[in-house]
Amino acid sequence: SKATLLESVAMVREFPAIRSLIIVLTALVLCYHPCRHRAGFGAVAVVALLGYALLMVWAGAHLKGQVKGVDLSFLAGVLLLVGASLLAITMPRLMRREKRAARWGLALADRQR
Repeated sequence: SKATLLESVAMVREFPAIRSLIIVLTALVLCYHPCRHRAGFGAVAVVALLGYALLMVWAGAHLKGQVKGVDLSFLAGVLLLVGASLLAITMPRLMRREKRAARWGLALADRQR
């Protein structure tokens, strides 16, 4: 049920923060794997950590009984985490396409000379 799922998500707050962060960052590394651009991974990691922080804010309030159900911080946290994961999965393709376009543009410039 929805209440059980929300309670399970809120219980993540009880885990040591470093363990949760290691899990989140490891999942991002696995999603981002073939790509080696550190700046892109840094951007994805910042988005994911912001989502994690918002989710933990909601979890703390939910466990104290201040929030019943879902609020804006929960939705924003989940959307940021999912968005970071999708971006990490698609980033290698985007970078390959960018490299190809750069090579093609260089090849066109050579032909025009």
